[in-house]
Amino acid sequence: MNSMEQKLIEEKKKLTNITAPPELEQRLTKALYTKQVKFFPFKKWFLLSAAIILFIFITYQSSTFAYYGKKLLGFDTIMTQSLKDLNEDGFGQSIEQAHMLQNGTELTINGLVSDENRLVVYVTLTNENGLSNELSSIFNPQEITGFFTNAKIGGSVFEINDANTKMTGILNFDPVSAFSKKLKLQYYYWKNDTEIIEGAVTFPYNHKEALQTKMKQSINKKIKVDKGTVNFKTITATPTQTVIEGTFNVENYDRLSHGFDGVELIVNGQPLPLEGYSSSSSFGKNNAFSIEYGGLPKDVDSLEIHMKNFIGYKEINKSISLTGKEENRVISFENGELTINNIQLNDELNIRISTSDSILLDKVRIINEEQKKIPLKTTINQQLTKTNDETILNMRTLVFKTKSMPLELHIGGLHYMKEYNKKIDIPLE
Repeated sequence: MNSMEQKLIEEKKKLTNITAPPELEQRLTKALYTKQVKFFPFKKWFLLSAAIILFIFITYQSSTFAYYGKKLLGFDTIMTQSLKDLNEDGFGQSIEQAHMLQNGTELTINGLVSDENRLVVYVTLTNENGLSNELSSIFNPQEITGFFTNAKIGGSVFEINDANTKMTGILNFDPVSAFSKKLKLQYYYWKNDTEIIEGAVTFPYNHKEALQTKMKQSINKKIKVDKGTVNFKTITATPTQTVIEGTFNVENYDRLSHGFDGVELIVNGQPLPLEGYSSSSSFGKNNAFSIEYGGLPKDVDSLEIHMKNFIGYKEINKSISLTGKEENRVISFENGELTINNIQLNDELNIRISTSDSILLDKVRIINEEQKKIPLKTTINQQLTKTNDETILNMRTLVFKTKSMPLELHIGGLHYMKEYNKKIDIPLE
């Protein structure tokens, strides 16, 4: 990729991150639906405003039970259980609109499901000459735009047939505005690994076929962890999924990649399937998070959040005597074990180690032959491997700025996935 294409990509990323201030939609909506008159008496102005608001509310809420009434075929193997249930009952909006891409592949937007949590778009890609296994050379969806709508893609899943001629996919986007009549799906793909082709396809959207929210209420409960606090603020349950949002201020959150994997939503005594989570940083102390679960069942008797495990921290101050000839030496400690695979001394000292991927060493240093304390310079060559018992190991090389052999390895503390088993009851309103 040449410098011009790289610059275009960077500029596009900047543009897609530009969003209107949150109050803009309210201003424009008010401007569209408020009639300007001079010296309008307050009482009449109030009655007119109330009538306008009521009209918008009724328009938005009417026909929320209007669906396309037929099932989409060919997507069952990549649907979540919630989407399967909705598809079985015929919920959603049928589109069935085809669009030919420049690479000779036909893109068909089969249908969509929309609610307050997200927009789900079902697509099919077909090419009689065959489809590449590299999705980047076929179709990369980026966002959906429309009136008051700038919905970023949150994830996608695709499946290709045995003949490599047909690919079915499910795209998840941020929710779209009820005021959008048409939606534009913007995408790109690589042509011959050297040229980026951008395109868009527009299709109709009917907000009257959006699904109704089942539950939306505050939680406002906090759980204290070793290095901070997690604040669970709201829960929004729609037919497609259940979303818990909140903020967190956890000093070591990004030291491991497990995030909110260990936070369960228990419904009627059983955990809902975890579909994903996201977090975003801010300039303040609190970062935002969003955890996505499957849809709630029809009858809910009990609802609770269970923080089964989350990142923790423990001081261990463990010193390990070294010979310099270690090879696959296993050292056990309270929260796991460390394997020293080998030690190599060249221009610097390299110690190859492996631990569970849910453990990260902290405050690491060595004492060398000159009895000097040498702190860890950096960690390189990280590699995840899976053992026969499905344990994921994180192998990496610890680098120390010394030309002397180590006599001792010191570990001050551990970042690890800790069992908290803390629960928050969510009242059913």
